[in-house]
Amino acid sequence: MKRLIVGLGNPGKQYDGTRHNIGFAVVDGLAGQLGLSWQDKPGWCAQVAATTDLILVKPQTFMNDSGRAIRAVADFYKLDPASVCVVVDDRDLIFGRLKFRDQIVTGAHHNGMRSIAQGYSRQVQRLRIGIGNDHMRHMPLQQFVLDKFSGDERAALPELIDAAGKLLLSHFELE
Repeated sequence: MKRLIVGLGNPGKQYDGTRHNIGFAVVDGLAGQLGLSWQDKPGWCAQVAATTDLILVKPQTFMNDSGRAIRAVADFYKLDPASVCVVVDDRDLIFGRLKFRDQIVTGAHHNGMRSIAQGYSRQVQRLRIGIGNDHMRHMPLQQFVLDKFSGDERAALPELIDAAGKLLLSHFELE
C-alpha cells in the first residue's frame, strides 16, 4: 500500500527556518535520508519525491490552502485518506514533542489543518510536532509561528527532524 506523507509549510525562502515550516523540514529530511529528489508538479500545486511505497509532498500553496494540493496528489494515486499522514507544527505541544493523531477533530486553530479537513478529508493521520515555548506568551500567534526558531531550538532541530522521520518510517513500517 502506498503511503503519502505531507509536510506542511509555506513556500518561499522567507519562510525557511520558521516554526510553521517544520513539516517541510521533516519531509526534506526524509527525502535526503532516502536519496530522493524533489520534482515540481505545478498541476498539483506541490513538490513531490517518491519511492514505490512512499510519496512525500510539500504543498506549494500557502498553508491555508494545503487541502487543495493534498487532494490533487491523493486523487491521482487513488489513495484512501487513512494512508495519508500530515506533518504539522503544533503550538499547543512543547517544543520537540512528537504526537500522532488519527483524525482531524476540528483543526480550528491551524489554517493548514482546517484547509485539509474542508478541502480533502478529516480521516488523515497527523504527526504533530511541538513548537510551543514560553516566548509565544509574549507575541501574537501569527508572529510566533512565522518567526524563526530560537538559537536553542535551532541547535535541537537536526535531532528532532531525524526523530520525526524515523517515527514516520516506523509507524508506516517503511524501514
